[in-house]
Amino acid sequence: MRRFNCVLLIFVFMCTILIGCQNNEQTNKPAQSGNKTENKMIEAAASGSIDTKGMTKLDEFSHDLDLDNTEEKIELYTDAKRNQNGEMEWDDGQNWLLAVWDGKEAYPLLKQYVQLGSVYFTVSNNGVGEASSITVIVSTGAGLSLKTYVFNKDKGGFEEEDVYTSKDSNYIHSSIPGY
Repeated sequence: MRRFNCVLLIFVFMCTILIGCQNNEQTNKPAQSGNKTENKMIEAAASGSIDTKGMTKLDEFSHDLDLDNTEEKIELYTDAKRNQNGEMEWDDGQNWLLAVWDGKEAYPLLKQYVQLGSVYFTVSNNGVGEASSITVIVSTGAGLSLKTYVFNKDKGGFEEEDVYTSKDSNYIHSSIPGY
């Protein structure tokens, strides 16, 4: 597990360098209004309205994301099942869910079918008094995307920012380890 975390950290670092080195002709930018980028808001839903029955929890982490001195729980699920030996039974694609649970409310940050790929997340501390961010990595056989989510107290939800979406291509190798 320690090796996986190191590889994922190196991967995110390399992606950050890649993003910084790109010129301003990026594709798939978020919608812009004037000079300001408008990010998608993920609003709260009732915890009971998000169904995880029949899904496999792959990871969870607790952290105070909204600066209310109470930790929220971040959970990553897929609808792929584990066999009797505990090994994942992957198909050509799976439904994925990344949700933040905050008492009786939940925020479904990512709820998506991913073809021939996987979903990963990191949590970053942005400094004292600053809301932490969640970075989601969606890696498929044909591309890679990075999105960040930060809780916006004034708007009462998580702002989603598209950080990077690769151009369509077919990867011939990825060193990202699987689950």
